[in-house]
Amino acid sequence: MALNGERVNALAEKHQLTVQEIKAGKRRGNVISADDYEISDISNYGDLAEYQYDISGKEVYFRPLDGWWPDAPKHAVEFKRLTEKEVADDRAE
Repeated sequence: MALNGERVNALAEKHQLTVQEIKAGKRRGNVISADDYEISDISNYGDLAEYQYDISGKEVYFRPLDGWWPDAPKHAVEFKRLTEKEVADDRAE
């Protein structure tokens, strides 16, 4: 994954560590943010999920989620096509 290689190099420079140290999970500082982690596959993501999107060409489908990833989609409603009208209606509320 090319983007992750760029991220690792940027983290090595930011934290003044080697690429190997970054890949091993080492970081410097008292505050670590989401930008201090490597880019990884969605299957490694475990957090509170609010929405899930499926982008196919110019069409966007979404569904609300309630719960922790990766279990939240197991109990979710079907995807619904997101249209410009729905976005405009939602902004008007």
